[in-house]
Amino acid sequence: MSINALTNDVLRQRVGGTPEAQEKAVQENQAGRNASALVKYIPIESITLYVAAVAATPALQDLWPVADENRYVTIFYWVFAFLTPVFVLLLVAAKRKAASFKPAFPSLTDWPRWKMLASTLAFLAWALAVPNGPFLREPKLELKGAIAAFLALFVSTVLSLLEPWVEGH
Repeated sequence: MSINALTNDVLRQRVGGTPEAQEKAVQENQAGRNASALVKYIPIESITLYVAAVAATPALQDLWPVADENRYVTIFYWVFAFLTPVFVLLLVAAKRKAASFKPAFPSLTDWPRWKMLASTLAFLAWALAVPNGPFLREPKLELKGAIAAFLALFVSTVLSLLEPWVEGH
């Protein structure tokens, strides 16, 4: 799943708008719900942008050779880690607006804090598993890439298991 799917959960929990409007905003297929626990906390939007940025790093380094490729990739890692909870919040606001919730942007007390934190933690783990990431750029670290991939799956699973206690449902 993705940040998009996480924000669907937020919309279901919030008061505002009619039930029809809430479902229209969500429109989630229930067929894969059981299998989705493992991948629920993969912030696909952030990871996709991060992978594109990592792939563009050699060209960026050629254009602006002020830093080496590893420095650029490390900067991208932390920038997208910061942007992940922002993406969650903006997507919640966009969905609230589409569902005619008032106000469209959630108040501070209605921010999906768990979803924002969990997505950020998942991004930090999943981005480590990206080839040519900031901490796995040397050939001797290939085994650590496999460990990072396992860590990403482990973190996603743990976040899914913690959700009922943190969210209170």
